[in-house]
Amino acid sequence: MTAKIGIRSTEIGPDGRPGEEAIASVSLGETEARQGKLRLTYPENLAAEGEEADLTRVTLLASPGKVIMRREGAVSATMVFEAGQTRRGSYGTAYGALPFVLRTREVAVAGDPAEGRILLDYSLSLPGSGETRRRMEIAWEASPC
Repeated sequence: MTAKIGIRSTEIGPDGRPGEEAIASVSLGETEARQGKLRLTYPENLAAEGEEADLTRVTLLASPGKVIMRREGAVSATMVFEAGQTRRGSYGTAYGALPFVLRTREVAVAGDPAEGRILLDYSLSLPGSGETRRRMEIAWEASPC
């Protein structure tokens, strides 16, 4: 099913309060239910404003308490979000692999292919930059396109 998919990601400060919104985007994607899981697929443009498009295809597989995010394209990575879990992985980039540590605090999944919402509260650590806590909300609704 074609859907309008909105992503909003906000950095959370050390005091637990939301800071500035780091990412906000809306794009057309596809949603479906498969084997008891929601599947969302959408394009993500990682280029800064005014730069040439740097597209990555994002696929989310969501079930109660767990979300798997796969990115393929300009950046490649698989991230597994599961409350209370810490996972290691790496971003594949044109410049080589960049390792990360992902610590998930909260995962909430609600909806069906026509409409829904995913909430992820997690911390991401990259070499040389310390840990950053983020809260990401992904919401979708069917589009008549």
